Amino acid sequence: MLNQPRLLLLIAFACLTCACPSQRVVMPGGAGGVTPPAGWTVLRNVDLEADERATDPSGEPARARILAKIASLRHDGLTNQHLLLHQQVDRGASQTTRLVQAYSAAGGATAAELLERVESVRDVLERAFREEGDEVAFQRGERSPTFDQQAVELVFERTREGRALTHTHFLVPAGDRIQYFDASWDRDDDDADAAVRALLQTFDGRADPAGGAGNLWIAGVAGALAGVVTALARRKRQARALAASRS
Repeated sequence: MLNQPRLLLLIAFACLTCACPSQRVVMPGGAGGVTPPAGWTVLRNVDLEADERATDPSGEPARARILAKIASLRHDGLTNQHLLLHQQVDRGASQTTRLVQAYSAAGGATAAELLERVESVRDVLERAFREEGDEVAFQRGERSPTFDQQAVELVFERTREGRALTHTHFLVPAGDRIQYFDASWDRDDDDADAAVRALLQTFDGRADPAGGAGNLWIAGVAGALAGVVTALARRKRQARALAASRS
């Protein structure tokens, strides 16, 4: 018969090595949650505010991408409104990352209403990407198969210093809010699209606004996306001012 200390050690080992179910992660703003599959790291407010995390990637360019995104959110005071999820992929001597940024804004919308405004959303996002110094190529805007056609996605290719990223922006009706997921990965990461969609398919907050068609969703898009553009423009002006002061 096993003694109690030995039994406790075996139980602890089993808990560490079992394929335990993932835990649901609530979105900032309360617009539902996701249950990340194995391999995804979740960064909440407390993680984003920390100077470093045990889960930070060790390889490049994954580490640089994650730290730059965290620094951006901290600089703009958005760590309590945004959630980051990332998954690393080892590729020989390098390590890349699949990055998903989640946030929401007030204002209900149906998928049909969102689809009508794809061009406006595209223009806002393209401006934001170019403010970051990227070359941008818009691929398509359509109903999203990830959400059974009841959401909208816009797909871009972003290039900076010769490095190409696929960037898919999801707009998901979530009752009286719109849930946004910004997903990006290396363009030649062939398995990334399926991995990201498997994550987002666990989102349980998709819902049309009460009473059908929404009338506040445009304010939601403007509030969230224009806020991104404003923050990027502010950082660019600050960088120019700093460069001028050093010259």
